[in-house]
Formats: sequence, C-alpha cells, structure tokens
Amino acid sequence: QLVKTIANNIQASLPASEQDNVYAFAHAAFIYVRDEVNYDSFAHGWPPRNGPECLAQGLGDCDEQSNAWMSILRVKQIPTWYEFGALTSMDHEVWEAHAWAVVMIPYDAEWCDALGITLGSCFLEASVDVVNNKWLLHTPTAFTEFIEPESPGGVAANDFYRVLSIGAYNYAWFETYETVEGPYHSGGDYKVPWLAGE
Repeated sequence: QLVKTIANNIQASLPASEQDNVYAFAHAAFIYVRDEVNYDSFAHGWPPRNGPECLAQGLGDCDEQSNAWMSILRVKQIPTWYEFGALTSMDHEVWEAHAWAVVMIPYDAEWCDALGITLGSCFLEASVDVVNNKWLLHTPTAFTEFIEPESPGGVAANDFYRVLSIGAYNYAWFETYETVEGPYHSGGDYKVPWLAGE
C-alpha cells in the first residue's frame, strides 16, 4: 500500500498534461527516491530491503534504492528490471559490486506511426542509477554482469542474490574485478546536472 500511495502522489504532482506520460512519471519517481532515500553504506545484510522497506525506512544501498524505484514504476505497469555488475572509480582503479535498473519508455504513438515503426518495438530502453544520479545514462565506468530476464514470479533476481549469498558466506568465495589495461582517454567528459529546485 505504501508504494501505491507514493506512486499515486507522484502522479498527482505532475501537471495534468503529463499525468499519463511514462517518461514524466518515471523521472519524477527517480527524483523522489533520489531525494527521499538516504544511502546506507552498511547495508550488507541478507536479505536486501525490498522496495516498500526501503521507502518506509528512507534508507538503502544501490540495489535497495533500485528496488524502491522499480516498485514505484511497476505499480503503474511500467516495465523495469535489474542490472547487476560492477562500478569503477573514474580512474578505473577501484571496482566494487553495484546494481541499478533498466526501464522501457515508449515513444509517442503518433511519432512511431509516422515513421512506420510498430508500437510493440517503438520504445527507449535505458539505464537508471538512482544512487549515482544517472538518469537514462550508462557510463563506461559500469560493467554489466547480470540483466534480469523475464520472470513473471519475480524470482530471477533472487536466484542471482542467492549465488552471491551462498558463495560469500558459506564458501568464502568473493568476486573481484580488475582493469586489464588503460584507461585511455582521448578527451571529452559527461556531466549530470543537479538542477536547483528539482
């Protein structure tokens, strides 16, 4: 019920012309979780917080905040799923396990029709990393290891968690990541603006 209430409040906060706009709702939910849920540096317990727990406590690490954001979207029937892997520092020296989300946002139906694109394939599929304030942005500092497959019962991510749990706690198995060489930078950068009043 908490997730439904938050989702309804987010939708109601949008201008009337955007209340049925998937992009506007998904972005507003991103801002909500980013601003209302604090990062938990010590969230290494098992099992991880689910979406409602993360929202109720206002606390969560990367996968837990992804849980929260995806929960809000899923109650509005917006397709979203997990992506797990590793994130490195900008100098590619330090890697650590990381989780974020992927979302499917449909393009405008009239635009799709005008270009002769069937509606079933006319959508944007993009990364969303709430913890790192990356909206529809997948940077070269993220390495993908697991993308949640279709799972009507929602058990696919649990299977991935279980491997990590059994390995780490029962068999002293730990995963490590290493940059083979480089990085080589030929220039340029990316910026994620933090807009005042957002």
